Amino acid sequence: MAETNSENHGIKEQKQIEFLLQFSASTTDYCVCIVDIVSSTKIMMSLPHVKVSRYYEIFLNKMAEIVRKFDGIVVKNIGDSLLFYFPNTATKQTREFENVLNCCFAMLETNPEINQMMSSEDLPPIKYRI
Repeated sequence: MAETNSENHGIKEQKQIEFLLQFSASTTDYCVCIVDIVSSTKIMMSLPHVKVSRYYEIFLNKMAEIVRKFDGIVVKNIGDSLLFYFPNTATKQTREFENVLNCCFAMLETNPEINQMMSSEDLPPIKYRI
């Protein structure tokens, strides 16, 4: 019986390796971006836990909303950052890269709106980089 479990494990492991090799054999080029809060550690040290959560929530949700408006896909949030990409850039069409830039400009232009939201909830202003 131990051999059977060992053999099954070996077969599963081999299938996983084959899958990973197949995955790595195909590549697609995308424009990948990240937006993160400047000096977030310092800011977070001065806020109570409840306010920290709200601070991140306001920022990350607003950024994700903008990404979606420009046909981007959010991969995940990484603490104070949002990782996202634009699948249409695989076509390598100039207009798709202009769309990426327009998304980033929209993020920057939204800073006053986000800071107004922060202020209304008694949170410190936010600075971020893309």
